[in-house]
Amino acid sequence: MQLSEMLTFIRQTTSNYRAVGTAFPSGPFLARAMARCIPTATPLPDDFRVLEAGSGTGAITAQIVRQMRGAGMLDLCEISPSFAQYLRDRIQREPLFSPMQSRITVHCCDVRHLRAVPTYDAVIASLPFSNFTPAEVNGFLEHFRALTKPGGTFTFVEFIAVRRLMMTFGGQEARQRLQGVNNVVGDFTRNYIFRREVVVVNVLPSWVRHLRFTS
Repeated sequence: MQLSEMLTFIRQTTSNYRAVGTAFPSGPFLARAMARCIPTATPLPDDFRVLEAGSGTGAITAQIVRQMRGAGMLDLCEISPSFAQYLRDRIQREPLFSPMQSRITVHCCDVRHLRAVPTYDAVIASLPFSNFTPAEVNGFLEHFRALTKPGGTFTFVEFIAVRRLMMTFGGQEARQRLQGVNNVVGDFTRNYIFRREVVVVNVLPSWVRHLRFTS
């Protein structure tokens, strides 16, 4: 990890923790687990489309690009202007991104502003659901479902035990909000999950959940 990447991440965490949700970029083991939904057995079709929401400084993006191997189209959605500019600069300067340069689009916006039509074969999200209300989390999840093609996959990450710790040490209002988030995520996940991975080797150990929307 470059010093500039870490400094950019820390600045954004300090200024907008609610949107970032962690002080550290994802590690390589988590990045590989998040990108595992992208097929590698055969070359991707040229119209295979991937969306990454909450790209940050591109820790997971880099692994997605490796998996795509110069094929398909990749949209990156990042609400932070600083992160979005960092991504654009990184895509231009790093050789890893060269085969995909013309195939990557960076959207600096709230992912919920993307048009809710089934556009993507794979959606990968790194959003801190614990920082939002149950209604907001439900809105995010339903929007991701609307963005995904029938038969497509949706992958998201949550830090192990972090929500439970927040419930333990937070006040009553925080506990009620977090329990509501638990219920929303649990109900949604049960309907569509086909794989769950635990990533222990990360700054914050994580659950990675892979969902498939059949209709």
